[in-house]
Formats: sequence, C-alpha cells, structure tokens
Amino acid sequence: MKKLLTIAAIFCTLSAFGQITSTGGVVYLVAGDIMAYTTPTIIINPTFNKLTDQVLIRAQVCASATTQAVFETTYVVSRATVDAFAGAGTGETNQFHWCCQLAYIAYLEGIAANSAITFTPN
Repeated sequence: MKKLLTIAAIFCTLSAFGQITSTGGVVYLVAGDIMAYTTPTIIINPTFNKLTDQVLIRAQVCASATTQAVFETTYVVSRATVDAFAGAGTGETNQFHWCCQLAYIAYLEGIAANSAITFTPN
C-alpha cells in the first residue's frame, strides 16, 4: 500500500509539473493543418540534442482541465532561443523545463489567432 501511495504521489507531482494552461477561448496550433482546441492544457516534454544544438519540444494537447492527450505535435527550437528565457524552480532540470515552456508559449503567442489567449506556465 505504501508503495502504491508513493507511485500515486510521484504521478500527481509529474502530471502537475510542466503544464501550460490557457484562458480566453480557442487555442490555435500549427502542425501541418491548423488545429484548434478550447482552453486546452498543454504538457511539454523537451529533449536537448547536443549534436544539432536544438531543443525538441513534444507538446501533448489535453482536453480542458485534464491530462488526457487528444493531439500531439513537435516544435524544434534552437538552444539560444531557450537560453534567452530565465528559468524558475529549484535545480537545473526544472529551470530548463521552465525555459522550454516559455519558448513554447512564445511560439503559441506568435500565432495571430491566439492574440486574445493568455498562456500560463506551471
């Protein structure tokens, strides 16, 4: 039972971290075709590729207020772009992840149709 509770606590911690929430209506994503979701939660999973000096950000778009992925897309950004943001949190990994969230938010905010949307990293 104790092991099960520990696993549940880890899962809750992981699912709460690394989410981008949105308010203000429909969020538009560009991944081949334009996709639109109403107030989704976006969970990012970044990976740094030292050979290409790029960060690959896999974004899982979840239905509003859930962690149930309904769409997945990938965004590639340079390390310099990620480094331009200030990290938050304790430890280098948390700070890297925070900067990746901010880089992905900047990408979403660059889509004209998202001008009325507020994105919040968590």
